[in-house]
This record gives sequence, C-alpha cells and structure tokens, in this order.
Amino acid sequence: MWFFIAFTFAAILVRGYVLIAYLRRWRFEKFKLRKTPSNIKTLVVGNIQVGGTGKTPFVMFLLNNLQLNIAVLSRGYGRKSTGFQKVTKESIATEVGDEPLEIFNSHNKQSVYVCEDRLQGISNIEKQGKYDMVLLDDGYQHLPLKAQKNVILTPYGRLFTEESFSLPVGRLRELPGLAGKSDIVVVTKCPLDLRQSEVQKLENSLLKYTNAVFFAHYSVVGPIIGHNGEKFNSKRVILVTGIAPTSLEVKGVEVVKHFKYADHFQFSQKQVNNWLVFCEKHEIQGIIFTRKDRVRMLADVNLYKRLTDSLEVGEIFTEVEILFNQTDKLLSFIKE
Repeated sequence: MWFFIAFTFAAILVRGYVLIAYLRRWRFEKFKLRKTPSNIKTLVVGNIQVGGTGKTPFVMFLLNNLQLNIAVLSRGYGRKSTGFQKVTKESIATEVGDEPLEIFNSHNKQSVYVCEDRLQGISNIEKQGKYDMVLLDDGYQHLPLKAQKNVILTPYGRLFTEESFSLPVGRLRELPGLAGKSDIVVVTKCPLDLRQSEVQKLENSLLKYTNAVFFAHYSVVGPIIGHNGEKFNSKRVILVTGIAPTSLEVKGVEVVKHFKYADHFQFSQKQVNNWLVFCEKHEIQGIIFTRKDRVRMLADVNLYKRLTDSLEVGEIFTEVEILFNQTDKLLSFIKE
C-alpha cells in the first residue's frame, strides 16, 4: 500500500518536472526568446544529466588545444556572491565557485568570469577585452542564451539515452527527445581499449540527438604538490573527495581510506579533525585532494595550515584524451 502511494507520488513529481521543462523550452523556442550574441563566438559545454559527466576537465582540454583567446564563463555554483565577477589570484572558492577557481589556477591565470545570467555575463566580457570566444562551463539549460555551438557530455556506461527518470527522482535534467539537438556529443570516461564494434553501437544510439559523436578517455594525474607539480613523497595516504560520484584510480600510493563527501561539500573543522585523528592512529603522513577540493580547502587559511603542519598535502586532477586520433577533427568542428 505505502509502496504504491510512494511510487504514484514519485511518478507525479517526475511527470510534473518533465512537463515544466518541456513547456519552458517550447516557450523560448516558439516565441523566439533566445538570443545569440552577434559580436563574439559562444560555445556551451553542458549536459542533460546531473553531476559526473566531466565538464570541467573537458573545458580545460579545450583551453589547452583550441589556440584561441578564450574567456571562460561559469555560473559559479556554490558561491555566496551574486552577479558578474572576474576570477583573480585573490579570489576564493566561496566567492566565485570551486570550478571557476580551479580553471583559473590551472591555466596560467586564464580569463575566467562568473555570472548566473549568461547573457549579461557575455555582454560584460565583451567590454573587458578582445576575445575570440566565450566558453561556457555549463549553460545548456540556460534558455535565454542560444549559443553558436553546443557540446553535450555523457559518461560511458551511463549515457543519457540509458537514463530512465528525470529529476527529482532520476538524473535527467530534461528528456533527451525534448532537449533539442546538440552540435556534438562527447562520450566521456571511455576505456582506452574501446572497441570499434561498441563505438558503432554507441553512435547509433546518439546520432539522433546530435550531429557528431566523439569519444574521450579520462585519466587521473598525480598526486603532485600544488600547481608547480612538485614531487609528492608520501606512500600511504588518505584520499578526500567532494565531487560527483566517479571512479578514481590514484597511482603510486596506497590509499588507506577514501573519505567521500557530496559534490561541492564545504569542509569544516569537524572533517579536518576526523582526517588528522585517522592519520595519527594509522601512522599516515599524506593526504590527497582532487584539485577542485583543494581550492575549496584553501578558502580557509587556518584549516589548510592545520593540515600542512601535520601532513604532506597533495592533489590529483584529470586529463582528457580524444580517442581514435579524432582531436583535430573535434577542434575543427568546434571552430567552424
């Protein structure tokens, strides 16, 4: 009885969410409310699934390879501020968001901005200087903006075509058939030995939603100490992550315990105490964060110093490789 009631309630929630998402997109398209900035190229890297599709590493891959003067624009998820801001060397994660700060720190002070209103953000960026492109980290569901190119990411083993339910029960932001057709879909986190027979199968399931499909392998780099890439010496460590669920293979060390937290989790004195007590009990000298988690830790200087006074602190990050020698084709497709 209670199961039936719960199931019925969940079904009503899902259908209501789907209907609202559909009507919202239909209204923007039908009445031509979407705007495409005319003075600068715009590229959205987004998804129609929540969490864990690999947007930020892919944005960094594009920054490394497009060879254009690019401004990155993000909503700045999790920040306590509002409005348009430029990320600077004085910025902290609570002001601009962890992912924009990670991009800024990792790419030689790349021009990175945050604004919840993407059109306003793009307009302000145009006033900041001459850029070839604004690259938006997320924003496929920001319907007032109609970007010139859209790249949708979906993880291998959990394609959006295989998802059964939308929010708030499932992981889909929109139903695939209603979300519009993207220019490119990139299947992220693929194994290096992905077979051509499987590639064909995946392409067949995705091409109705896009014009082109590419495949990317994601690998964990590090641990290193800071952005200078100094050698990390500890062999027995704890791993701390506050990211969307994903598999992480850290090489060269023994991960004695993995402390897992929700995506964008704000670490506090309580968590630091737990880590230090565990490390002392098990005679561990090192702690490893993902690069995104470490920039959040750096927002609290005193907390971070407590760690560095007791442990060697390292970080890991993700690098992207486009499979089947398709990197140049992907970049050309984006720059057309």
